[in-house]
Amino acid sequence: MSRLTSPNPVQSQQEERLHWVDTAKASAILLVVLYHAAGTGVSMLFPGATSTAMTAWNEFSRMLLPVRMPLFFLAAGMLASKAVHRPWRAAWRSRFADILWPYILWSVVFGLVAGFAYRPADPWGYTEFSLGTILQGGTAYWFLPVLVVFFVTAKLFRGHPHLTTLVAFLLLVAQPAVARQIPEFVPDALATNIGRLGTFALWYFIGCYAAAYVRRLAVTGTRALMVGSVVIYGGMAYLVYVRGTELPLLVVVTVTGLMAAITLSVWASRFAPVRAASKYLAARTLPIYLVHPVLLSVLGGLAIFLGGGRSPIPQDLLILNVVAVPVMVAVITAGSLVAYDLAVGSRFRWLFKPPQRAVKAEVGAAAKGGSAEKESHQPLLTSPQKSD
Repeated sequence: MSRLTSPNPVQSQQEERLHWVDTAKASAILLVVLYHAAGTGVSMLFPGATSTAMTAWNEFSRMLLPVRMPLFFLAAGMLASKAVHRPWRAAWRSRFADILWPYILWSVVFGLVAGFAYRPADPWGYTEFSLGTILQGGTAYWFLPVLVVFFVTAKLFRGHPHLTTLVAFLLLVAQPAVARQIPEFVPDALATNIGRLGTFALWYFIGCYAAAYVRRLAVTGTRALMVGSVVIYGGMAYLVYVRGTELPLLVVVTVTGLMAAITLSVWASRFAPVRAASKYLAARTLPIYLVHPVLLSVLGGLAIFLGGGRSPIPQDLLILNVVAVPVMVAVITAGSLVAYDLAVGSRFRWLFKPPQRAVKAEVGAAAKGGSAEKESHQPLLTSPQKSD
């Protein structure tokens, strides 16, 4: 059977692997933006749209639910597979400071602007609610504190990878039943984020502890596996999210979806334009993740303001309904990239990185301790050419 990797004998398996991880990461962040555009964006800008095109975009986005965030966590786990074996001090910047600083900062920014889109009648009430959830794991940026919890857990229990992964699997299976009980004891935002720990831990630990096996799948996968996994996943996702069929053990759907995503990433990364675009986006997953909810809120709030409380955009104009979601994805992704590139080249670098004084102190301490300097300079979900 035909392999998915490049037939070029000069290109090593290491290079192939790095390309597909870039492509997977880039795809994951674009799927996150798509989810918010097709959901929140449409609800704010096209609240009255009833066309088949808009319904199709919503259903397509929902069909990707079992694979979107698991793919993100799988990639994050793979990039942490070596970091969990390094001293805590060496991991401080990349696994804590570079994550928690923008989490807190952008949670405040989001809280200040999102109320005008999410709750226009009481925007400051929404701000109070949003800021109050920061210590509970947040709402818009919940992925970041969850990532820190997973890294700490993976590092603490790195000597017991099989047991840790088994516990994560059992938590995933039990999560639906447990999730119904948690809100009785803790606030809603915290309850939701505790549920997310159980939903996504398995995929992070597989990426972290079984990175070599995931890479082997990527290198040895065939076109038959790619086509088969795509077709099977598409069928199962359609039954669950469009037809409303209840399937036992949705983990099977996610596993199939991840196989489809990995093999598709390997196949797509054979093409030079895809490799170039993926490398660029993969190195900027964090700023895209941080900025796009704010931009989406600004667009929604502006539309509601200009329309006197309701979006002024024609709701059922077919051409708008067809292109609205991909245009939103393109606009807010491009806006996020522009904002990041402008900030890092100016005095506003602190919007995405911890203040330089703290960074220099941390780097100096790590150097004195003789720890691995490369890890201390790695940003979140950085390009795998640097973090592996």
